[in-house]
Amino acid sequence: MTDSQQPDVAKNIIIEIGEDGRFKAYALSVVEDLWHDFLFFEQQALNTSTDDRPLLHKRFLRAALLCLFAYLEGVTHQWCYELTIREGGSNTKARARAGAKIEARCKDLTHVAAGLTATTIEFEFTRANYLRNKIVHEVGGEHDVELFSELTLEALQTLKSDMVRWLEWVGPAIGQKPHPDADRALDWLATLGDSVQDEHSSDGLA
Repeated sequence: MTDSQQPDVAKNIIIEIGEDGRFKAYALSVVEDLWHDFLFFEQQALNTSTDDRPLLHKRFLRAALLCLFAYLEGVTHQWCYELTIREGGSNTKARARAGAKIEARCKDLTHVAAGLTATTIEFEFTRANYLRNKIVHEVGGEHDVELFSELTLEALQTLKSDMVRWLEWVGPAIGQKPHPDADRALDWLATLGDSVQDEHSSDGLA
């Protein structure tokens, strides 16, 4: 999603060699998968009529919201960890910083990025996180109507736009990417010729 000095080298690559000598390679990135999961459920919500199938439409919105926050959790956790190590912090301090609540992590990253750039982009998501927490942590129906009315496609897409804008500001400022681009992480396998079949996290998803 963003550009930085980091090369596109996937941390987890699985290579299988069949009896026929053909290779199968898989570049794995759960964080990137979560982004594409979000895009998939967002598209499903777009394709589902609120008049004909309102409950199904809401199901896709809930799934999209959960995937979006899981993605944000993964990216900010890794960024805070890497920053602490780079600043000379211990592994324990890095894990403590990365393990802070997501609001604190995002404020921390905003503060760091603001000290490295001439602009500041705030990212406010308190209400969206409140709705996410009601889905994840609470049962019993107390907030069902609240979730039904507030979690709309418009609200989800505003959250997405605000998040992307913030990530694309913070990432280059601190020299980080949300994740390596798995589509490019297997480019080096092309030198092996036609014996390679590769699959990456974005396959089949737009």
